[in-house]
Amino acid sequence: MWSQPDAACLNGEWRPGVPDREQIAHAWTVGYTPRISVAVFVGGERPVVPAVDKEGRALVGSGLTNEMWRAMQEKLQPR
Repeated sequence: MWSQPDAACLNGEWRPGVPDREQIAHAWTVGYTPRISVAVFVGGERPVVPAVDKEGRALVGSGLTNEMWRAMQEKLQPR
């Protein structure tokens, strides 16, 4: 979990539990500030297929979804 005085987020992941499959199939982050709340999900319809980023690298933890949350939070901050 990541937080600052007026914001927080919680990350999660799901592994398919298939033998020889340690890769993550789904990852998510749910975050909020006093002004916004955002849920980010990365995964697919076939849970035994590992989730990958745009360059084809397998997800590690909830790094990608957390990056997406932080980018959205920054973009929506008042200027």
